Amino acid sequence: MTPVSSSRRRLTPLVLAVATVITLAGREVGWASQSLAAPSTHPASSVVENTPAAERARGAVFDGLRPGAEGSPCAKRYEMVLSSGEVLCTHGPDPAPQGVDVREPAPVPMVSGEAATALATSVTCQGDGTTGKRVQLVYARAAGTTDRYASMLPSFQQWAARIDDMVNASAAEEGGSRRVRYVHDANCIPTVLKVTVTAAGDDNLANTIDELRAQGHNRTDRKYLVWMDANVYCGIAQVYTDDRPGQENYNNGPSNIPGMVARVDSGCWGTTNLVEAHELVHTLGSVQPGAPNATAQGHCSDEYDRMCYADAQGVNMRIVCSSTALENRLDCNGDDYFSVSPRAGSWLAAHWNTANSGFLAGGGSPPPPTTTTTKPPVTTTTTKPPATTTTTKPPATTTTTTKPPATTTTTKPPATTTTTKPPTPLPLTNQQFVQKSYADLLGRAPSAAETSFWLGHFANGLSRDTYATAMVTTPEFRRVLVNGYYHWILGRPADAAGLDAYVNAIANSGWKLEWVAMALFGSNEYYARVGGTPTAFVRSLYTSVLGMAPDTAGVNFWVDHLAKGLDRYTLSLAFLTTPLRLGGVVTHAYTWLIDKGPDAGLASFWVNQLTGGMRQEYLYAYLIGSADYLLRP
Repeated sequence: MTPVSSSRRRLTPLVLAVATVITLAGREVGWASQSLAAPSTHPASSVVENTPAAERARGAVFDGLRPGAEGSPCAKRYEMVLSSGEVLCTHGPDPAPQGVDVREPAPVPMVSGEAATALATSVTCQGDGTTGKRVQLVYARAAGTTDRYASMLPSFQQWAARIDDMVNASAAEEGGSRRVRYVHDANCIPTVLKVTVTAAGDDNLANTIDELRAQGHNRTDRKYLVWMDANVYCGIAQVYTDDRPGQENYNNGPSNIPGMVARVDSGCWGTTNLVEAHELVHTLGSVQPGAPNATAQGHCSDEYDRMCYADAQGVNMRIVCSSTALENRLDCNGDDYFSVSPRAGSWLAAHWNTANSGFLAGGGSPPPPTTTTTKPPVTTTTTKPPATTTTTKPPATTTTTTKPPATTTTTKPPATTTTTKPPTPLPLTNQQFVQKSYADLLGRAPSAAETSFWLGHFANGLSRDTYATAMVTTPEFRRVLVNGYYHWILGRPADAAGLDAYVNAIANSGWKLEWVAMALFGSNEYYARVGGTPTAFVRSLYTSVLGMAPDTAGVNFWVDHLAKGLDRYTLSLAFLTTPLRLGGVVTHAYTWLIDKGPDAGLASFWVNQLTGGMRQEYLYAYLIGSADYLLRP
């Protein structure tokens, strides 16, 4: 693994937490900290001043840092001292990927303003864009150096959108949603401040924080993500050792702590595995020393994960979540620092959970209700139909509480997935691949700006798998899918209000596609359309959802349960999530995208994945990225 680009970061059980009271920057504050030994990398009594040249090349610059005192907010971290004498905490510098020398000018991925704006507007609006806890984006440079703000602004905004997508995709792994609460303008595009510091302002993180504060960038309800146009670090950020689970946690923007800073220098801007995301998540409180897989200096040891890597000698990394795609996800098992539904009795359920951060929409308070008025899934009946009826039956527990397996996007299908060996080189160029996938998924050709945008990212190492995952989670593709459900179920195009409501529910509240179908099947409009009686409604589910003729015993069974109080939404969802229906979903995906149906082994594999909680969109993404798709005429 490469420490930052392949970021593998997580934590191992440490020592019993003890309550103590300390003085931080002249303020007496309560504290829950770990009794931990200081890192052995540097003497506890000294401030590091002379980092070796080889380490400087990787951005591992410890100048001005000293190991945190035992029992302090910087325990198991490093301390840095501001010009005022205030002591702040950092996990220390994250080394650059192998082969990257942060001291040298590095080519920076650039995107056009049009393409960046298109992606940046996928960032969800959060109120008025300024009120409350927010992440403020900053471009900073030293006086006398070239000002690249105008040329880099589109890239900064697009990288911010990628961070937001990564956080939300991580929450979606568990059926939830989290969005970064950026400072944004009236069009919901994140704003990027332009800051000039002195010649010494980019020398180290402490100097950067000093100068940001001197210019008024010290709001307690802000996190500052700084793109520093310098060549000192790869990435470095503040973080406090505080595992208290409540909103008063020091990493959560309390009123007595100025806004925390994450800094990424130009050699590591916009990498495929976002260094920016890694550093921002540090400022949100990840990863605490007591977490199950904690490493020595604020990361984790169970791969693959955006926050995991071997950050000190003696750290033994373990492959727990086996797909490298999870390098762009948070906390692959939801047990160390981020989970929207931590397991009862787990460490994360009782300690600081970054998913609860007030800087994430849905973290500091319950997410707002969706605008749709349709009924969400509810607990279903556990009564089973008679043996002579269809095997369709409602789930035993609520669908909304079922967590997808940790391997949702990583489990590989059987070896029979592709029956044809792709030639070398593959028959589709990247440009042809983009044009074809836009036509298949969106029903249109990509614009010149979109094509240029994606070709630039392919040139910088973007995989086709990652591209496919990005495409199937765009608002535009979700609108295509939802509109298709309206045609299938209600026999008409989606109205604007309904389309917006369901797309927002998918993006912001973690709705799955089958929940959208459930809401439409359970609606009064559908009920009236199919006859307006319980018998007609049940018969329609057999024919429309399962594609089979209804049997009398089965129809009578469900009609009886409707009469006893089973609602139409729950019954619709029961039909939509049967193996028979899910098998139809798999077959449709294969014939749609690769012009052939799956064999029995593949069909069984994907039905099991969907039954286990995998989102349908990930099936589409897998097929778009497969060799079969590249070989399709």
